[in-house]
Amino acid sequence: MNSDQMARFTCDMRRVPLWVIVLYACVFLLIWSQQPGGTEESQIDVVSRDVDNLMRGILGTGQSNNCGLRTVCQEGTLPFSVTSGAGQKVKPRMCYNSSYQVFWAGQMGRGMNLLLINKKLQMPIEERTFDIFEMGDSSFLEYLERVNEGDIIFLATHDDAFSRLSYVTKLYLKEQFGSHDIISLNFRGSWVFVGQKGTPTAGFFEAVSPRSKGQLWAHPARVEGCLSFPMKKLRTPYCGLSTTCEVNSTAVNIVSASLENTALLPVYFCVNGRENFADIGTQGMNLLVYDLFWGSVVKSQSFDTHTSVNESNDMVDFLNSVTQGQILIGAVYDDASRWLSVHARDVLESFGALKISGLTYKGMWAFIGMRGIKGASPFEELNPASGVKEKRVAKVEITACIPDRIEGFQMIHPSELRRRSFCKKYPSYHDLCSAKEMTVLKLLPLDDMSLYKNIAYRTPILVMGGTDLRSLQRCMDSLLKVPGLNRDLVYVALEDHFTEPSDLVVLYGFKVREQRSGSTYGDNFRRALSRSLTFHPDNPYVIVLETDLEVSPDFLRYFSQTLHLLEQDRSLLTISAWNPNGYVNTSGDPQLTYRTEDFPGLGWVLTRPLMEEMSKNKFECCKEATWKNWFKGESRRGRESVIPDVSRVRRSLPPGFTMDTPFLRRYLKDRLTSNNSKFEPTDTFKVTYKQYETEIKSLIGRSKLLNTSILRQCLTDGTALPTSLSFESSAIYTVYYKQSSPEDISILSKLAACFGLFIPEDEPYNNWHESIVRFTRNHSKVLLIGSNSKYFTEKPKQCYNCDAMVP
Repeated sequence: MNSDQMARFTCDMRRVPLWVIVLYACVFLLIWSQQPGGTEESQIDVVSRDVDNLMRGILGTGQSNNCGLRTVCQEGTLPFSVTSGAGQKVKPRMCYNSSYQVFWAGQMGRGMNLLLINKKLQMPIEERTFDIFEMGDSSFLEYLERVNEGDIIFLATHDDAFSRLSYVTKLYLKEQFGSHDIISLNFRGSWVFVGQKGTPTAGFFEAVSPRSKGQLWAHPARVEGCLSFPMKKLRTPYCGLSTTCEVNSTAVNIVSASLENTALLPVYFCVNGRENFADIGTQGMNLLVYDLFWGSVVKSQSFDTHTSVNESNDMVDFLNSVTQGQILIGAVYDDASRWLSVHARDVLESFGALKISGLTYKGMWAFIGMRGIKGASPFEELNPASGVKEKRVAKVEITACIPDRIEGFQMIHPSELRRRSFCKKYPSYHDLCSAKEMTVLKLLPLDDMSLYKNIAYRTPILVMGGTDLRSLQRCMDSLLKVPGLNRDLVYVALEDHFTEPSDLVVLYGFKVREQRSGSTYGDNFRRALSRSLTFHPDNPYVIVLETDLEVSPDFLRYFSQTLHLLEQDRSLLTISAWNPNGYVNTSGDPQLTYRTEDFPGLGWVLTRPLMEEMSKNKFECCKEATWKNWFKGESRRGRESVIPDVSRVRRSLPPGFTMDTPFLRRYLKDRLTSNNSKFEPTDTFKVTYKQYETEIKSLIGRSKLLNTSILRQCLTDGTALPTSLSFESSAIYTVYYKQSSPEDISILSKLAACFGLFIPEDEPYNNWHESIVRFTRNHSKVLLIGSNSKYFTEKPKQCYNCDAMVP
């Protein structure tokens, strides 16, 4: 017996129980005594072969049909099969070179079960079980690092090997052994793998069976084949392709099919030879995410957009989690159009799915696109149903080698065709109809993915339509410039039925809510508000706009940081996007918010409790024609509103001339509105009731007294302070004024004229909180504090005569 034979014999013997070794030795001696003469080496070879065959029969582990392979392996290769565990009771099985003795099933346990095969001996030399669920994966990773270059490992999971399997270990399996699908393993999922240390690109044998929703454990995974030393795997066509895909491309075959054909043609996915994916194959939209780095499907999920609009929202969340360069693969099963929202279609379009807008009831659609693609994907097939009653629609199928980077192409978007039709009917919209393409009506993707689940981006927006369609158009144009806007949540309330305004709203992709015309604009406004919360019964808020408003790009970002205050602080009436004193010289800090006792309107939040209160009181709070006289006196019930220092809406001067025109010209002149989509308020907790009191006292304690000498002239003749007057940057200034009563604003009105603040004539002062008015000037904070304010006692000791300020 030469050294290699002795080594193999030794390896084989140390893998079985002692009683088997003793039995093996007895049988060896028995057969040896019966052998005819010959060389010692030839006799040992014959005896070893006979003993091996006899022992396989005794132990019940014979050839086992070539490890279960249907074909015989070529010369120089050895058959193998690896099957993962199933549940907690059925253990994994490993077969190598037609023998199941290599790793006794009874010795396998929870976690990762590993068989190590020596590259020189081509024999198993060790088996180990790593209970990753209980002990973590540190010892497993250390073992993998000690494996010699060129040695081969068999791996099979049992019960759960995912929970404490780190990304570092997954990455090591990929880079050192060639695993791709380990990234797809989930809790109680099944995974098997055969790979060689140091040759990750030479080929691998791998299968994963993720656990789907509703399963306690995944179905077992199995891999089999013929093993060569060194390992190599012949490149063969995958997924029904007639040829092998080139390097840097992936074989994909997808079929979109109808439920009525389920016995013959279910929805089908094959990606790089893999056909088993978690949570796929149910009614609606079925989506996979293929990651180029791992070379594997890393996410898969079905969304029943036939049954529920919430599924459409969940699908948007899924799509927003896809990262740049990842490939999206999708197919419809039965129907996915009924509750597939416009917003969901818009997000799919960002992956290159330009035909998705044409998906109709029972229509079939299959698609392969990419996050970050420019233009339309060349891998999209659509077969729309010809009518609602049509029950069977021919399948659509895509079979192709998908490159690592999908290059888009230019095509006429369906919405562009709608624009051309609209402009043919209404050619007077020159700015809209002169555009060469539909870019003016495209949505912007969310620019901060940390916000994609924020309630502000899920809150309906009610636009109160008026008679001026140009103002309505400007309002809708500004909404399209808000990143992350959901078209399905924008409703435009129109009086009666007029074709042109309805056509205009539909062109922009928003929803029309027609209502019977009231006797006044106020009646129409109240009727629209009372219906608004019925659009989405589960949503606690509605953001209210008028058509003469244009929103800023950070409009929703502003509400994303403030809406929660309405739940936390019951002393708040609403959140508004408008600062009545938001002029160029009296605002400028987009991170700052205030509390105010007045109701600003103009881009405000209607809560469900507030709507119920208004309805119960028959809108006694809001009988006036417009918002500026709403919630006065007792109807406010001591509640306050939150407003920004820098407005998030811009108000336009309405066309024509009315009694309010002179006032509005003065009121709307030199306004400052945010123009950056990433501005947002910070430290908004400081405007809750108790925190705001602490913040005001802190500001006063850190403030400087403004030299009253610079105010004497303006207090005397009413002229505004020059804009060149320097204020120390980032400083806090206080001015104290005298009041004869809490409502006295006689001196405050003169101070307001000095600083260029708005002076109301027939209503309470704006930005008023406990006789304090706050604003910013040249990046400094300014507080005007009345003698009847509860904060007046916080004035610094050096302010001896602050309460004696007179014109």
